[in-house]
Amino acid sequence: MLASDWDRFLGRIAIWFAIVLAIFLFRLALATIRFQFARYRERRRVRQMDATRPAPQPPRPLPRRADPTGEASTEDIVPKPKPKAVLRCVAGYYHGSDIPFDDKPIIIGRDPGAANLVLPPDLRLVSGRHCMIRQDGGRFLLEDCGSTNGTFLASGTAIRSGEPKEVKPGERFFLGDKSTMFEIALL
Repeated sequence: MLASDWDRFLGRIAIWFAIVLAIFLFRLALATIRFQFARYRERRRVRQMDATRPAPQPPRPLPRRADPTGEASTEDIVPKPKPKAVLRCVAGYYHGSDIPFDDKPIIIGRDPGAANLVLPPDLRLVSGRHCMIRQDGGRFLLEDCGSTNGTFLASGTAIRSGEPKEVKPGERFFLGDKSTMFEIALL
């Protein structure tokens, strides 16, 4: 008697397991159908939007500036962007680097507390606060900050302490000797 009850119990478990499995498979199939239908509706909506969207128009030519002689000029009315000025390191620790100018001056030196372009402490020819360069409108002013070994233009002209000297774009200057050299560059 005990064995037949056990067989009936296992038979009922098998039936319940089959029912639960059938429900799970049915819900999985239903979810897959819903997902596929949602993808189909989205693709159809995108196709309908593309069909109603107007074709792209070619860009219109820019208006031309009138020449005082009455002839059309080829120069566009759109203003050309101003060139961006940078301090470029030509030789030394920052060789190949471009440091952009902003509202604050660039102070070059070895002391991290006094300079914002800090050179390594083993450069003995460069002072803690060696020199300062700033952009004033379209001009660039270079000033020695009382350095021990001096600031020089590439021509060898010394920059006096406390007397700003105008430096043109493309002109180079060095600190102490020509192993640490910079130039103003326009990009």
